[in-house]
Amino acid sequence: MLVTKINILYAKIFKLKVINYSQWVNFMVKSEAAKARLFDRVFICMKCNAKIRANPARVRAGKVRCRKCGSRDLRPKSKESRG
Repeated sequence: MLVTKINILYAKIFKLKVINYSQWVNFMVKSEAAKARLFDRVFICMKCNAKIRANPARVRAGKVRCRKCGSRDLRPKSKESRG
């Protein structure tokens, strides 16, 4: 695969040198793994802003409580920044 303008743009943003396809794939896999670790199954308490990692089906059913305040009002962690 040729290094495209998008690849070069990502390389400039993340200050990387993208030389070949295997390096690019390795970087994208790592960023997907980091995204999954930060956002998958992570919920925020609406009352005390505590971060809770739980099964989404159990959260929707109301079976998961906040360990700090005991509230069942949980929202998914935002994937976009507020600024």
